[in-house]
Amino acid sequence: MNQGLEGRTAFTDGGYFNGLDLPLLLVILFFAFFLALIYYLRREDKREGYPLVQDPRDRPRPRVDIEGFPGMPTPKRFVMPHGRPDVFAPHPETQRDLDATWPGHVDDPLVPTGDPLLAGVGAGSWQQRLDEPDLTYDGKPMFRPMRFHDEFRVAKLDLDPRGLPMVGLDRKVAGEVVDIWFDGAEHHGRFLEVQLAPEVLAQRTVSDPRYIREEHHVDPVAAVVTQEHIETPTATIDAVEVDVIYAETTEEKRNPADHFLSGDERDSLDHLDDDTNNDGAVDPAGAGEGEQAGVAEAIREGHDPAEAKGGDDYEREKFTPPAPGRVLIPIEFLAFNRRAGEVRTAAITGAQFANAPGRKSDTMLTSMEEQLTRAYFGGGIRFATPERTEPLL
Repeated sequence: MNQGLEGRTAFTDGGYFNGLDLPLLLVILFFAFFLALIYYLRREDKREGYPLVQDPRDRPRPRVDIEGFPGMPTPKRFVMPHGRPDVFAPHPETQRDLDATWPGHVDDPLVPTGDPLLAGVGAGSWQQRLDEPDLTYDGKPMFRPMRFHDEFRVAKLDLDPRGLPMVGLDRKVAGEVVDIWFDGAEHHGRFLEVQLAPEVLAQRTVSDPRYIREEHHVDPVAAVVTQEHIETPTATIDAVEVDVIYAETTEEKRNPADHFLSGDERDSLDHLDDDTNNDGAVDPAGAGEGEQAGVAEAIREGHDPAEAKGGDDYEREKFTPPAPGRVLIPIEFLAFNRRAGEVRTAAITGAQFANAPGRKSDTMLTSMEEQLTRAYFGGGIRFATPERTEPLL
């Protein structure tokens, strides 16, 4: 039996492939597949954030290539759900100006200018995102206030923060908690909504964003008349059916809620530029009587005047602005003190609540607004006080 197995341990007996057997072939195939996988993954992870932008503080010859190896992949089309436009990646990135300066040394970080919490650098940096609400799997806005849905409750053993004062790191009261915003996909509380105190609101210097209203006008343009003569064993029926064809036209209005504005504000909006983030505060007091006044009063109290809506109706919700002085605070930056009966944050001072980012809608939060809100309080961890900007040792 041993004589029959001699000389049968390899596929070949000579040449370049001498000694190649099945285990060695499998090892070679595994390493070839693994290298190809690494190449593919390294190429795919360059669909966002590449090509690299050379740091202007760096030497004339950059330390790394702009693209590196492997190169950029070809653009791929990503089909977005819920009727949103498709996204291609990679795509050209828009560079934004930073409100910061460079001290001069190549290893020095950027130093914010103006309000460091709004500079968008360091711990307060943010990424440009879609300025539309993030949606759940069924097409509904992700973040909602509890006043919008009555199926969510605070657990009996947990502290309900609504009605408690909001205290900054300097022990100054910034306002009162009026609502909890929850995550409709994971059913967790994500933000607390705070009504700023009048003395804090008076120090607000930032402008709240606003939506542009697009009114859709549907007009009849044609009609199709169908005549039918139907004979049955018992009767004869002559039927006439008229089908009306409608066409939709779009007209832009720059006013998010026309009947909430006073006459002077309504006139001033006619001279504004066409900008989704145009300034101007909504004045509920300028509303008329009847239904308009009732809706304005509901907004002033911080409640959505409409009934619960599905995901298809959120376009109309966008034009219900929040009451003046309503800001959101990420719940990760908060601590609940049951004994003292207050909600505290170590991120910013009480006075710094004045410039917390606003939002366009009373019942929704866009992805861009979420980025700015988290960046503001994240920047407070680093820049809220002068002592925090210095090293510990």
